[in-house]
Amino acid sequence: ISADVGLYIDFSVGKGGLPFGCDGFEKGGSVWNIESITNPGPKGRADFFNTEPNCPLQTLSDGPGTLKMHEVVELYATNQQAWVDDFIPALQKMLSNGYTKQLRRSFDFTGVSCENRNGWKCSA
Repeated sequence: ISADVGLYIDFSVGKGGLPFGCDGFEKGGSVWNIESITNPGPKGRADFFNTEPNCPLQTLSDGPGTLKMHEVVELYATNQQAWVDDFIPALQKMLSNGYTKQLRRSFDFTGVSCENRNGWKCSA
């Protein structure tokens, strides 16, 4: 989805949530352009699965000295333990900000550890 891809590459979003702004996207990102691609005639058909926009990498960051957004994506893609180490405390913090005690108890990750032995396995 556009939101996930937008963490890695930099593009604009137009009316209706359609991406634009890089070579490979239809100019303007309008519903009309998408409809014209998907309905080019009786013999033609759009191939969205092989569309490869030429967009720059996403360079948003939390400020000087921090990783750029595309670097965070690459880190988590290559180091799942780093993702787990960051995700669990973030999820616990999110759940502590206004959820019921019952729901908070069901998401207690205290003592959880994950390891990769021919696939990830987590245990408490």
